[in-house]
Amino acid sequence: APPPSGQTVSATVHDYPTGNGPVNLVSNSIPLKPGALRDPRNIRLRDGAAEVPVATRVLASWPQDNSIRALLVQFDAPFAGATRTYEVDIGTPRTLPDPALVPVTWRLPRRILTLPALYLSDSLIVWEQKPLGQTGFPAWDTKQLSNYDRAIGTVGTAPCSNDDNYYDATGTSYQIYVRTGDLKYLVNARLWGWHHGRDQIYLSGPDIGRPRCPAGYMGNTRYTYPASLGVDYMMWGDDESRRIAGLVVDNFDMLHADSNYYLAPGTRLPWWTEREAAFALQSILGHYEATGDPRYLARVTNRIGLLHRMQVDNSRRAWVHNLYDHDPGEGCLVTEWGSSPWMSGLLLEAIVKYHKLSGDPIAKESIEMALDDLRANYLTTRAPYAGRSFRYLGCAAWLDGVPDVDNLISHAFAYGYKISNYTNTAYRQVAVDIFNTAVSNGFAGFHKHFNQQFRSSGHTVAYLAGQSGPDTTPPTVSLTAPAPGATVSGTAVTVSATATDNVGVLGVQFLLDGVNLGAEDTVAPYTISWNTTTATNGSHILTARARDAATNTATSAPVTVTVSNVTD
Repeated sequence: APPPSGQTVSATVHDYPTGNGPVNLVSNSIPLKPGALRDPRNIRLRDGAAEVPVATRVLASWPQDNSIRALLVQFDAPFAGATRTYEVDIGTPRTLPDPALVPVTWRLPRRILTLPALYLSDSLIVWEQKPLGQTGFPAWDTKQLSNYDRAIGTVGTAPCSNDDNYYDATGTSYQIYVRTGDLKYLVNARLWGWHHGRDQIYLSGPDIGRPRCPAGYMGNTRYTYPASLGVDYMMWGDDESRRIAGLVVDNFDMLHADSNYYLAPGTRLPWWTEREAAFALQSILGHYEATGDPRYLARVTNRIGLLHRMQVDNSRRAWVHNLYDHDPGEGCLVTEWGSSPWMSGLLLEAIVKYHKLSGDPIAKESIEMALDDLRANYLTTRAPYAGRSFRYLGCAAWLDGVPDVDNLISHAFAYGYKISNYTNTAYRQVAVDIFNTAVSNGFAGFHKHFNQQFRSSGHTVAYLAGQSGPDTTPPTVSLTAPAPGATVSGTAVTVSATATDNVGVLGVQFLLDGVNLGAEDTVAPYTISWNTTTATNGSHILTARARDAATNTATSAPVTVTVSNVTD
């Protein structure tokens, strides 16, 4: 019978014959959004109308209300064939006795449970996400799937994550699983997590918790990803993943000196970067999420305070430091001070998560100070990305935009828009513009670049889509070229338009006689080159259609032109 209250979700169980767990055993997690479940006995599994005996174990709880965040479920599924569908009744007590839990010692079980993308996204297991196909950014949807196999689709074997896993293929894969509900990405995320934890981190000896990288890199936090090992634990109930994450956090990230988080104005400290503070904070927060141990949150609170003080002492900017000392080989002068926008994006990733976990107003102010400074001082003014891509470093050697790293920053501007109660449309416009630049022009075919593109841009999409109340205001759009009544000819006639929206324009599609003319242009200025020789001589009508993230559209007033090409 259906449950009297709560929620029912359909789960697909997949036969996974290469798993090394007990025959027919399903063993992985059901993630739960805040407040959905408090008692692990109040979840029931059905095969059709028949209740199935299931063992459960609470893996993690939400700190805000102590409700269950991740629940390990184990049950026997002796079906024939590739898949079978079960119903999960959340909020309904089980009536059958629980079987004994089997300790998780395997890499993958013999049966794997997957859940729908909408349910997974709503669960917040990897924080805010939107299912692919529902994001409002179809080119972004397509780009991650079309590049996945060649970038991180094959799990690496390198001992140093710099060589096969840079910027965290584990976390990126888990996010894509949540956005798709696809077994492929869930399995691959687990394989990446297993490889990273077992192969890429020293698990004993004098270097315990540090990356298995060449000596010059062993002190760099950017080569270990305990936060994703925490997600791995919450997805599979593998205590070893959580233990390894703790080795990194306790023996490496927690031991950072305060000088990694505060530089007084004018202080020079070789190789100071926002990135090293970022990854340590992300790691500690991830371990806090997996363990609930308040010591970890307290350590982050202290360090966020130091970073905030650094901003205030530098006239309420982002994190200002000597850019020559940042890396002498990157071309900045000894006299140049400023920030690294994309590394600031990584640091903001940690501060945003801390703000969501704690609600600390210091974090909100820190985010807004950084966004205002980055927007005012580090957007490129050079073509072709003027105003819609960030410079690599804030010095004169780096004046061009760098689309490859823009999606390390877009999430922060989108979050700033969200915490402004969706009133700071300047933040939103920067988020949309640099997001579209990254999607259109950023490279994603190698593990480093793919993970840069997709480690946090799923949050961008979700924050932008989260506006309270429906956006029913359509964009405004008008054609600016060619002029009405113009006679055009040749293979390269410029067709252009301007478009604005109360929230933000996602793209402009040009039309010739009501039929799409080329691909949609997602980045302002909106323009295409029209080969008029493909049209018949005579009168034609051009229009432009603009759309926003809420799928509102508007079409420009028509412009009539005459095509006149010489014919043989």
